[in-house]
Amino acid sequence: MPIEKGFIKCSVCESDATVFEAEGKRTGKLYVVCPECGTDQSNKATRQAYIIKNMVSTKEELKIQPVEEITEVIPDTPNIVSEVEIDTISNDIKVVSGEVETKQEIADKDQSNSFIKSLGFGLAIGVAIITGMKVSRVLR
Repeated sequence: MPIEKGFIKCSVCESDATVFEAEGKRTGKLYVVCPECGTDQSNKATRQAYIIKNMVSTKEELKIQPVEEITEVIPDTPNIVSEVEIDTISNDIKVVSGEVETKQEIADKDQSNSFIKSLGFGLAIGVAIITGMKVSRVLR
């Protein structure tokens, strides 16, 4: 039979949950039983430290004890957008963090690329015409 060790606020739904100590091959490991979320038997060191740090002896203590969150530091990743706001009237994109191009910047780039392609195509036709004229003069 598991040993009731105390109480903790559920880290998912903030309900009052019961902390138990496991028996058998997991003796000494703590786990949480939440009435809303069910049983969390994570036995990694960070989870065990969280339970120990936030566990209280009585349910009444839960009402006055703030839950401390453990957050993992994720290194900066360049050029990744984490939040974007889109103005539905003008279709402008505003990047809150990260980098992205607006529709207008993309359209300008596409227009400039199509102009360069058209110019290249025109030059190719011009060279072909001039070359054709020189060839026809030589053959006469």
